[in-house]
Formats: sequence, C-alpha cells, structure tokens
Amino acid sequence: MKKLLSFSLLIFLLVPFISYADVIDYSRYNPHHQYPHQKMYQEFLNLHKEEVVHYLSTYLNEPEAKLNSLLKNQDNQVNSLVNGAAISKLTNQPISKILQDKMNQVSFRELKIKYNVTPRQFHKEMKTLQYNITKKIQVTNEVE
Repeated sequence: MKKLLSFSLLIFLLVPFISYADVIDYSRYNPHHQYPHQKMYQEFLNLHKEEVVHYLSTYLNEPEAKLNSLLKNQDNQVNSLVNGAAISKLTNQPISKILQDKMNQVSFRELKIKYNVTPRQFHKEMKTLQYNITKKIQVTNEVE
C-alpha cells in the first residue's frame, strides 16, 4: 500500500512536466477557426455595412468618406474596422494609423500590446460597441 501511494505521488508530480507538444498534430487544426456566433456577427456586419460605417463615424468623430476609404483598403472587412475603432477610442490614436499597422501584417493582439490596451479594457469596449451597433441597426430596421 505504501509503495502504491508513493508511486501515485511520483506520477502526480511528474505528469505536469511531460510535454505532449511532440505528440499533437497541429496541422489538423484550422488557424482561422471561428465560433458560430462570431461568424454570424461578421455576416451581420457585412450585411449592414452602411449603417455600421455611419455609427462608427459618429463614434469616432470621423467623416464617413474616410471610413469608407479605410474599409476599401481593408478589403471590405467590417470586423477589422470595428476592432480598429475600439482600439482607436481606447488609445486616442487615429483609426487610420491603427489600420495601417494592421495592413502591415500586425495582429490586433500585437496592436493591443503596442498601445498598452489590456484585454479587459478591449473586451469591455467591444461589448459596448457591439451592443450599440446591433441596437442602432435593429431600431433603424424597425422604423423602415
């Protein structure tokens, strides 16, 4: 019994140090995996591009023409424009500078580190931004 207990204790202490990185085949995993709610939200944003750009222009105090040109430079990816708007609002940087960095193959995670935005700040800002965008679009569609 004592040998079994000491063996189980030894295994318990050694298991966290065993690396399974050599065993896992990472080529099977899709690096661009999206959860269904993320995909639905992106489709929602792409469906209502004009309303999103109009809302972001009032949110950032930028002209709509400038945001439309930035959107064309981003290959019409509205979600990149929304993420850039949240970082721009938190850091008081122009959105054109943030999206220019994004076009230079810098991820939004690296941008948040560069501009000292904590994940909690970004998450809170994105939640309010997403809520306000969906609320405004739903109200606009109800009026029509």
